[in-house]
Amino acid sequence: MAKQKSIMWSILSKLFGIIFFLLILLILNILTFSVNNYFFNQVVYFLNQNAAFIIIISVVFLIGDLFEALLFPLNLPAPLFNAAGAVLLVNLTFRVFDLVERMLGENIFEAFREFSGLIYAAVFLIVLIVGYIAIFAGALSAEEEYEKVRPKKIEKKPRPTWSDVGDEFRHMIYDLFAAIRRGLRKK
Repeated sequence: MAKQKSIMWSILSKLFGIIFFLLILLILNILTFSVNNYFFNQVVYFLNQNAAFIIIISVVFLIGDLFEALLFPLNLPAPLFNAAGAVLLVNLTFRVFDLVERMLGENIFEAFREFSGLIYAAVFLIVLIVGYIAIFAGALSAEEEYEKVRPKKIEKKPRPTWSDVGDEFRHMIYDLFAAIRRGLRKK
C-alpha cells in the first residue's frame, strides 16, 4: 500500500491547484485583450463559464482525499466522494467535447451523448468499487502488519534453582579472588 498522505498535504496541494488554476485563468483573460483569435477566445470563455464547476470538482476530490487520509473506519466515505468527483469530471469532459464540436462545426461526439447516462453510472460504480477494494485491502494489509509486529507468546524458560544460583555465585567469588590475586602478584 502506498504511503498515507497527510491531511495538511491534501489541503495544501488542492488549494495550490485551485489558486494556480485561477491565476492561469486571470492571465488568459488579460491575454484576450491582446490576442484576437476566435479559438483562443472560445476556450477562455469556456473556462470562465466553467470555473465554478471546476472548483467544485476540486473541492469534491479534496473532501475525498481528506477522508482517504483517515484510518480505516473513518475513511469509508472517501470512495463516495471520489466517485462523485469522477462523475463531475466526466461531465466536464462532455462539456469540452461540446466546445470542440461548436468550434469545429461537426457532431463528432454524438455517440457519447447517447450513452452519457450509462457512462456516468459506469464511472461512478467503477470508482466506487475500486475505492472500497483499496480500502479493505489496505485494512487487511494493516491487520497483517499488526500481526507481524504484535508480540508472540513468550516461551517459558526453566526457572533457575538455588543450586544454579549458588554455582554462579561461587564462580563469581572465585573469579573475583583470582583477579585480586593476579593484581597483587604483578606489584
